[in-house]
Amino acid sequence: MNNYMKALLVPLILVSLIIVCGGCSVVSYNRAEYIAILKSYPEYKYERIETLPEFTYAKSSDKNLIKLKDTFNLEDSAGNGDEMSKLINLMKWVHNIVEYDGNSKNPYPKNTFNIIKTCHEENRGINCRMIATILNEVYLSMGFQARFVTCMPEEKDFKDCHVINEVYSTTFDKWIYMDPTYEAYFKDENGDYLSIREVRERLINDKPLVLNDEINQKPVGSLFRFFYKLGIVKFTRDDYVDYLSKNLFRLNSPVCSEFNYETKDKNRSYIELIPRDYKIKSNPEIKTYDGYEIMTHYTSNPDAFWQKP
Repeated sequence: MNNYMKALLVPLILVSLIIVCGGCSVVSYNRAEYIAILKSYPEYKYERIETLPEFTYAKSSDKNLIKLKDTFNLEDSAGNGDEMSKLINLMKWVHNIVEYDGNSKNPYPKNTFNIIKTCHEENRGINCRMIATILNEVYLSMGFQARFVTCMPEEKDFKDCHVINEVYSTTFDKWIYMDPTYEAYFKDENGDYLSIREVRERLINDKPLVLNDEINQKPVGSLFRFFYKLGIVKFTRDDYVDYLSKNLFRLNSPVCSEFNYETKDKNRSYIELIPRDYKIKSNPEIKTYDGYEIMTHYTSNPDAFWQKP
């Protein structure tokens, strides 16, 4: 593309960036600025964890999860390798079976069967929360304990957040970070897999973060992919880490990790990890959505939020 054509597209690009900024879009983030925000808050507070509800994880014997595993032949997609290879293969399967669109309307009901069906029938994508919902149910169906985690910035009212997964590895006796939207996971400088907690701590402490070689470096979202192909928009591995630095301030996860949990016709509970001294209105906080209660329990105890299943 010549310089004249690129110049003509600049206004269109700017408008497009504004339009898509409501999803997990690839825009410029100042990593140093957001890490400074993380560092500016005090350490977490290790209060008693008995005040919080217990995280629970659905068994693979659940009839819906059995149907899910069989319908999509997940045993074949997982492969015959060790535990980590299966976890990675399943994440890649989810990444490839749907497209991302941060501005899309969520399908209803919000479970793997209907989400994938809607994407294929309507030839459209879904946001990162729906992609993480699929991976969570896939992991549960295969007998892995997992959950999705909403990663949020400091601001209480925000236009952009990101939703990823963590899955418990019995091999390494720890949670493992997985991002099916970007096909991403992290290791440290010694090649050890990292959890979300460890990624956040390493950002704060300026320690190395090694992304997997296969990370999807193409921008997510149709407009960004279009401009990427034209050579106008670039997305680097650093862009991904910059984006995380903004969204690892507050972390939220459902109390119950199960099939179809966020379909709206039921009360739901979440636990949210916040830094000490971060101001909240009430604890727990209860909001009403379509006549049902959404309860959020806040904690500043990382051991409570990251407790082993």
